[in-house]
Amino acid sequence: EARRTLPKCQNREGGSPTKMAASKGFSDEQIATLRPLILATLLYILVYYVFMCFQSFTALYLASQAKKQRKKDDATKPTSLREIKYGGNKKGIALLSERTFLNMLEQTPAILVSSWLAGLCVDADEAATLLYVYIGFRTLYPFVFKKGPPMLFLSTGPGYAIIGYNVVRVLGTVL
Repeated sequence: EARRTLPKCQNREGGSPTKMAASKGFSDEQIATLRPLILATLLYILVYYVFMCFQSFTALYLASQAKKQRKKDDATKPTSLREIKYGGNKKGIALLSERTFLNMLEQTPAILVSSWLAGLCVDADEAATLLYVYIGFRTLYPFVFKKGPPMLFLSTGPGYAIIGYNVVRVLGTVL
């Protein structure tokens, strides 16, 4: 089975392999091997921040709408942004944006660590491809959340499977 694994680090003079020092970083060959996984990770970070902004901007939007409604109703007690963003009665778009971001946040350590371990220990191209697939399923979350289970599992299930697959592949390599 052909796979791309991380080449050994050579010292800058081209001699025998050495410990990789933080000051020297990865070699050009190592960067080339890891490039697909690096790019997939950067895309993951972009999607992460898009979901985080979706959560924050939703709260700002709902606070603005609540303020307009209070003026219309001539209400005296204002609804604060804090109540909307952190209150316990989330529903509609507030709940959607919160669960979209928090579900991604909950899975971030597992997918990134398992992807990088698989990329470093098993196959960098395969790890990158699986991370792109994971991101694709993750982006379905806000569209299937309102439908609930079992439709919601179209977004989360494949992600759990990819994390599990990465872990098994790494264990198979290091044990």
